[in-house]
Amino acid sequence: MATYAEHPLHPALTPYVAAAWSVRAGEAPETHRVLPDGCVDVVVRPGGEPVVVGPMRGPALEAMGPGEVVRGLRFHPGAAPALLGVAADELLDASVALAELWGAGDGDLQAAALRRVGALEADRVVGAAVGRLARRPGTEIGALSAQLGVSERHLRRRFHQAVGYGPKRLGRVLRLQRLLAEARRYPAAAAVELALAAGYSDQPHMARDVRELAGTTPCALLAERGRSVQDAPAGDGQTA
Repeated sequence: MATYAEHPLHPALTPYVAAAWSVRAGEAPETHRVLPDGCVDVVVRPGGEPVVVGPMRGPALEAMGPGEVVRGLRFHPGAAPALLGVAADELLDASVALAELWGAGDGDLQAAALRRVGALEADRVVGAAVGRLARRPGTEIGALSAQLGVSERHLRRRFHQAVGYGPKRLGRVLRLQRLLAEARRYPAAAAVELALAAGYSDQPHMARDVRELAGTTPCALLAERGRSVQDAPAGDGQTA
C-alpha cells in the first residue's frame, strides 16, 4: 500500500502552501484514488516535469509502479492564484505543465515558489470564507456573504477565481475530507456516528455525497484507506 508523508516547508510559503508531500508506492503496482480536496497541487512524477493539477470535482485514479515516489506541493484552497498567476477556475479538472506558468525551472519546487511570494496577494475574503467552511462545511452562501459583508454574487465570483468552484461545492469537498479524518480518529465508530461527526444530516446524505465526489461507496472508500470492511459503514451502498 502507498505511504503518504509530509516534509518541512519554508515558513514564507505557509500562507500559500498547505504541505510539501510525497507518496511512495508499495512493492507491487497499485492504483491510488485521488479525491477532491479544494486544493491545487504541483506534482512531479519520476522522470517527469512538474505539472499543476487543478481543483477537482470528482475522483481520479492514478496508477503507480512498484516503489514509485510522487512528490509535490499542495496549496491552501484559494491560495494558488497568488503564486501561480492564473485563476483557479481556468485549471478546473485540468492539468498543465508548470513551465507554461512559471517558465523553465531547476526542479526545486519550494525555491521556485519562494521567488513568487509577494507578486500577487491571496484573496483574503475567500480565505476567511474557506476558514468558516472548514469549521462548518454546511454553511450556506447567504450566511457566508452576510458574515463577510459582500453580496452572494460577488462572493461566488471570487470563489470561482480563487478556488475553482463555488462555496457550496467546496463545503461538500471539505465535509468529505472531514469524514476521512473522523474515520482515522475513531476507527470503531458506527456509520451514523461518522456521518454526524463529519457534518452530514444522516447516513444516506453521506452515502450520496461520497458516491458523487469519490466515485465509490463509503464502505469501499474507507476500506481503501486502510479501515477494515467489517469496521466500515455497513449498507451504505444500498441507500439512495
